[in-house]
Amino acid sequence: MRSILPILSGFILVVLIWGCGESGENLPPQIFSIDLPSRIVPPGGEMTITAKAGDADNDQLQFTWSVTGGNIEGSGETVRWKAPNREGIYELTLQVSDGRDTDTKSIKLVVWKERPGDYYPLAIGNTWIYLDENGNKITFKIVDKIKIEGTDEESFVMEKSSSDPNLQGLNTYSYLGKHPDVIYQHAANVAPGSPDTIIFVPWLPLYKLPLIPGNSWSAEFKVKLPEGYYIGEGKAEYEVVDESTLTVPAGIFDHVMQVKESFSWTLMGQILDETISRKWLAPDVGIIKVVEEQTRGGEMIMNTLRLLSYEIVSP
Repeated sequence: MRSILPILSGFILVVLIWGCGESGENLPPQIFSIDLPSRIVPPGGEMTITAKAGDADNDQLQFTWSVTGGNIEGSGETVRWKAPNREGIYELTLQVSDGRDTDTKSIKLVVWKERPGDYYPLAIGNTWIYLDENGNKITFKIVDKIKIEGTDEESFVMEKSSSDPNLQGLNTYSYLGKHPDVIYQHAANVAPGSPDTIIFVPWLPLYKLPLIPGNSWSAEFKVKLPEGYYIGEGKAEYEVVDESTLTVPAGIFDHVMQVKESFSWTLMGQILDETISRKWLAPDVGIIKVVEEQTRGGEMIMNTLRLLSYEIVSP
C-alpha cells in the first residue's frame, strides 16, 4: 500500500490542477434576440429596441449599441432609436460583453415613408396590354380565381396571350396568391400552349411588400407535377433595385419600383430554365415594363414589354 500512495497523491494533484483550470474558463455571453415593434420607421421617427441576452456564468453584462444612421438614446438592454430623415436601409449592431468575451449581432433597420397604392392589383377582369419590340400585343388578364386543393389559399389565374400569328392560341397561365406582405407564384405552365403545369414548393415569393429599394430576398424550391412527381429544384433571388419615374406608351408613372429576379431550375445537374428579368411596378397599376432574358435548351430569348393600356377592376 505504501508504494501506491505516492502514485495516488500524484494522480489527485493532477486532477486538482486540471479541475482548477476548468473552473477558471469563462463562458461567453449570448444575444438571444433584438426585438423591434416594426421593421420600418418613417423618416425622423422613433422606435424602442429591446435586446435579450444572457450569460451562463451570471456575469454582469455591458451593452454597446451602434447604428449607421440616426441616433441611439439610452443604454443597457432597452434603447430608443431616432431615425434619420433620409430614407434607406441602416444597420444596427449590438455588442454584449461580460468583461472578457463578447457576442455581436446586427439587424437591418428600414427608414421609409409608405407609398400609397397597390403595386400588384389582382382581381378577376384586370387586364394589361403590352407592346413587345416587334410590335406584337401581349395581353395579361386575370380570368379566374381558384382554391388550391388541400389549403385555404386562393390563386388568381393570369392568362397571357399574344397577337403574334405564330403564337395564336398558345396561351400560358400563371397562378398567383396575394397576401398583405407578399405576392406568391403558386404554379405556371411549362411552355406556351402546353397543358403541363408545374407547381413550386414552397411557393415563390415574387414581391415582398412594401417594395423598398435595397431590400432583397431569395427562395430555394422544388418543382412538382400535379400528379405529385418532383422534376427538379432551383433557386430564385429577388432585389428591389430602385424607385423612379417611368414613361411607357400607357403614360408617365411616379414611384415606380424596379425588381430584379434571377431564376434557375435544374434537374439532375442540368439547367432546364435560367431567367433574369427586371420588372417595373407602378402603384395601382402593376407591371408597366419587363426586360427578360430566358435560356432554355441552350437557346436564349430576349424580350422587352412596355405597357400600352390597362384596365383595373375595383375589388
